[in-house]
Amino acid sequence: MVSNTKLTKDQKHAVKAFEYNVMPNDAFFADNGKVTILVIPEFNNSKMVMVSVSTMADNEKKFRPSVGKYFAMQNFYKGEYINIFMETNMFQLMELFS
Repeated sequence: MVSNTKLTKDQKHAVKAFEYNVMPNDAFFADNGKVTILVIPEFNNSKMVMVSVSTMADNEKKFRPSVGKYFAMQNFYKGEYINIFMETNMFQLMELFS
């Protein structure tokens, strides 16, 4: 079975609201075409960041960055993130989850 997950209007709105109203200026989303991460510093000038991960399901037809952002954001809200040093290579980290 092949899946083609898309966000609902409410889910799209939740991502936009998070990006514009909640995310600190030095937080960001990144993806490698299969894995999406949300990176948020623990506090101002922190050397540690919280990283939440969302991976594309094997049965998905196509990678959708908005879907990855939504699930990375949801995982963050559920407390499902890891703390790592800011200097960590985030693209190598994403490869570990691919």
